[in-house]
Order: sequence, then structure tokens, then C-alpha cells
Amino acid sequence: MKKLILLLVSIPLLVASGAKAQSTRARAESQSTWATYFDKESDLSIAFPKQPDIHKDKEKSKRNRRIRTLSAFADGVQYTIYVIDNIEPLQTLEAFIQEQTSSTPKWELKSERDLSLNGFAGKSFVYPDKKGMVQFFATEDRLYDFRAYGAPVDDDRMTRFFSSIALNGKSVGIDVSGGEATFKRSEVDRKAQLKTQPPPEYPEEAKAHAVRGVVVLKCIFRSDGTVTDIQVIAGLPYGLTESAIEAAKKIKFVPATKDGHNVSMWMQLEYNFNLY
Repeated sequence: MKKLILLLVSIPLLVASGAKAQSTRARAESQSTWATYFDKESDLSIAFPKQPDIHKDKEKSKRNRRIRTLSAFADGVQYTIYVIDNIEPLQTLEAFIQEQTSSTPKWELKSERDLSLNGFAGKSFVYPDKKGMVQFFATEDRLYDFRAYGAPVDDDRMTRFFSSIALNGKSVGIDVSGGEATFKRSEVDRKAQLKTQPPPEYPEEAKAHAVRGVVVLKCIFRSDGTVTDIQVIAGLPYGLTESAIEAAKKIKFVPATKDGHNVSMWMQLEYNFNLY
């Protein structure tokens, strides 16, 4: 990746106001596309701004629990749900939270708050940069991790997503219980091959604050040649995370193959932001 030199640019107020107005209109338009989706395999219904992608996986551990992921990216916000089988010996909510957060210590969650939903106990946390929220729940047979990142916690999109969660198993909304299989690198015959990988833009606000570091993303390189399910593993402030996400969506590649067919596979991307 090319290293970028810090430049100070004066932007007229009128242009900034126009950009803000456009962003506001875009968010208003995106709100109208929201719909409630039902996944019978997860016993949940929830609202997304677009139909979520779904994939299945299994833990690489002695427990070998099934993991189901629903995710969507829209208007700068990544929405992700992890649903994990709670098998014997049952895992407590506190142990599940510890397990889910210990893998990314850099993103130490703040502002713990107790929740109750459909009679099930839960807890809510906020990302340290206050641009995302996580809610955990435990039921008799499943553990849930709901995440949304990319907007302030009081943003209407955040409120709409988290307030729509229902764990009562009722068939409310559009049924998305199907889903294309997604493979790991070790499970495919030929890995996805990059053709073009455009560099991310360096937001002016990040330049002004001389922010440096690495954004780490996990995403799916789809069998149809698109990059989806972009999840933030490690982010940076002042628009750098969002810039990396936009760059990832523009990647062109040859899909992975398995048994002679194009398949979807998980990939991890790292974007290194440096300034002189």
C-alpha cells in the first residue's frame, strides 16, 4: 500500500454542509428499505436495512458447536449476528461474553447494562469509540451475539436494529432460513485470487489528527465475485475504518473453487494507514 503524505486542505463550509445534507438524505432513504427477517434455524426475527447474508460454521474445539452468522452492510454500518448452539454442559451468559470478547482485547467493550428480552437475560455494551454496540443473550439452547458498528449508539439505525430483536421463535417477517455455504481457506481446492485491490482513501479528519494504524477486516469473497459480510476485527477512528470497508467492497477477484464449482470463502484483510 502506498504511504500517504499529510496535506492540509481548506474545504469551503458550503461544500461540507452540502455533503452533510446528502448524507442525511441518504440515511433517510435507506431507512425506508428496512424490513423484518425471520431465521427459523436461529429462532429469531430482527430488522435489517437489506436482506442479510447467512453462513454456517463449526467451532474448532472439543465442543464443536454450530455457529450461524447473519450479516449485512448498509449506509456505513455493519450489522452482524452470531448464533451459537448452547450444548451440555451449558455455558452461562457471563462465560459466553468473556469468550466472545477475549479474542479482540483491543476492542474492550464499555458501559455494561443488564437486559431482558422475551424472558431471557442479556447484557449490552458499547465500543470504546462509541460508534457501535453489542448485545449478548443466552437462552436454553442458544447463545446470541448481536453487533452493529459504524454509527453513534443513539443513531436511529442502531435503535431500529437492536429494538427489533425477538427471540420468541415466531415466524414474523421474511424467511431467510436458507443460505449459501461459505468455506475456509483450508477447505477449498483453489483459493480466491485477487485481480485488483484499490487502496483506501485517507479521510482529511484522520490526516488532521495524524492517525496511524491498521484496520483488520474479515469478509466473504462470494462465488459471484462480490465482497460481502464485512466484519471489523480491529478499527481506527476518524473514518479510517469506513474507508477500509469501502475499499474492500471494490476488490475484484477470481472466486475460490471446490469440486469444480465456484464457492464462497472467508478472507481476512489488513489496511495499513501511515503518514509521514
